[in-house]
Order: sequence, then C-alpha cells, then structure tokens
Amino acid sequence: MHLELEAPVNSEVVSGCDATERVSQSESSAELDSLVAALPYWTYRERKRKPEDPTNLVFIGSRGEIERAFAAAGWTGSLSPSAATRLQAVRAIAENRGYRNAPMKTLLLDGAKPDITRQKTLNTFTRRDHLRIWKRPDLWHGRTVWVSAATKDIAANVSLRPFGFTHQIQNEVDLERNKVVTDLEFTGCVESVTFVERPEVSGSLGYSARKGLSTDARVAVIVLNSCDEPLQAPVIAAENPDPAVAVRILRRIVLTARNHFLRDNRAWRTGEAAYLGFQAIRNWNEQRMGGRRERHIADDSAGPHQRNNTPLVVLSAALHLIFRYHVAISPDIPADW
Repeated sequence: MHLELEAPVNSEVVSGCDATERVSQSESSAELDSLVAALPYWTYRERKRKPEDPTNLVFIGSRGEIERAFAAAGWTGSLSPSAATRLQAVRAIAENRGYRNAPMKTLLLDGAKPDITRQKTLNTFTRRDHLRIWKRPDLWHGRTVWVSAATKDIAANVSLRPFGFTHQIQNEVDLERNKVVTDLEFTGCVESVTFVERPEVSGSLGYSARKGLSTDARVAVIVLNSCDEPLQAPVIAAENPDPAVAVRILRRIVLTARNHFLRDNRAWRTGEAAYLGFQAIRNWNEQRMGGRRERHIADDSAGPHQRNNTPLVVLSAALHLIFRYHVAISPDIPADW
C-alpha cells in the first residue's frame, strides 16, 4: 500500500506523557550495578533443579505499591495449583477461552517460592503474560527490593514428563520485560526505570541449557511511587445478564450440533490425535536433548579427572583380553611379552 499526501498537513507538536518522559534513564549507577550483580540469574523447578526463566526485573517499593501498580495496569493474580484449578485450565484450553486467575507452575528462586504472582490474558489461556516476584533481603535507600522473572506464554503443548499440558514461552524474553515496564509506566506509578547490564548471564550454566532463548542480558530496575492515584485505572465492564433458559437451551443445541458435524468425525479426530502425538514426541525429544546438554556441560566443568571414563576403561580391558588371547594361542609370542 502506498499513501501520498496531496496537500500539507498542519499539526501541532504533541508532547509525550510526562510520566513516561520522567522515568527514562540510560545509565545506571555503580550502586545499582552491585545490587543487580548479586541477584540470582535463574529460577528453577520445584522438583527438578533445571533452569527455567531468567530474572529480568527488579522492583523497589512496598508490596502495596506493587499490587496497586499492577492492578492499575490490568494485571490479575493467580490461584494456587490444585486439582480443581488444573481441571479449569484443561477446560479453558479445550474450549479455547481465557482464565483470568489461572494457576502458575511453581518456580523457586534461591529455594523460595514466589511471594507475588501476576498475569494478563485476553480470551485464550494458551497465550498470556505472566511474572513471579520474590522479596529480597536487600534494601535500596531504605526501601524493599523485589526481583522478578517475566515471560510470555505463546502456546500450550502436551508434555509426557510430567504428563499433562505445559506452556511454551516466547524465546525473546526481553519483549516481556519491556511490556511490563511499558504497562507500569502508563499507570503513572513509576518513579524511574534504569536498565542495568548483566553480561555474565550469557555465560552461565542455565543459558547454555535453555535452547533457543535470547536476551540482551539487561535487568530493568523499576522504582515505584505510592501509586495512590494511577493515571489509567482499569475499567471493568459489568457482567452481561444471563439469557433466558430457552435461549441457553437453544444455543447449547446449536453449538453441540455444529461441533458434532464439524469436529466429531473420524477424519478430524485422527488428525487431532496425530497432531497431539507429534507435539508430545517433539517436547519429549527437546527435554531429552536438554538433559544431554546439561550432562555435557557438567562433565566439561568437572574437569578431566572427574569425568565419566567408564567407556574408555571397558575398551581398554577388552583390548587387553584380546591381546592375552592371541599370546596364549600363538607359539611365536613369548608368554611374558
């Protein structure tokens, strides 16, 4: 598409939002650098110590300030994982609908569970923005420090180990970090934002094990204000009244009949089963390859004396037995040679 102006357009200079202009900073102080450098790089699974999401956000403020800022930005909390919430998550995926307070997988930071969880989703559970926040023992000018790992779910796949549905995150994790910063800036609850370089994360063990993940290794340090009067408070629409019973029955009959003719047939079910099987095998293969990479990295870091030399020992013993056999049957080779 090509657009061309036939006459000049007179427009006044539009200034940006004062809150956004006030918080933009390009250089970090040595004090912030040391604060960020002391933070852990990765979160880990609860049952298996495997790196999951990198830490990419730091909040400075009270718990109330964090909760008010995210509420003003339209983010919601999450329910605790249970059989009921997992069932609701499966139904949301099957019915292709949203789940505002969906549970999150438990990730640990320094062995601790998150203190705050927040997410934002629209009309589908398979795609959502979410983050976990941990309280740190450090203080910044007398204020509480919180560290967070923010990622974006882009798909829901079938997992064999453990069995069930699991989310696939967006590999470009910096995009989710930037989204959180932008959402909070628009509320006016942000006093300042500083991006702190952390290049060591690219050489860490977790980065090598996380295939496909990319990041510029920067952490956004967000200093919050009291957020007593946010600029953009969320507008929650009133729920529509329930339709009459006859309307609900008729709608259910129509939707069931349409689903029966379109999807409840052998061709559709066969294709759906094949697709789910392919996704499960691919996820299992990625998990297997990830485990191999972790073992290789561990062997390389252990040194030559601590590596697993069992194959070499077995090969040496086999060659020794073969040589002794030839010595025993050959009269030309001395027995003590």
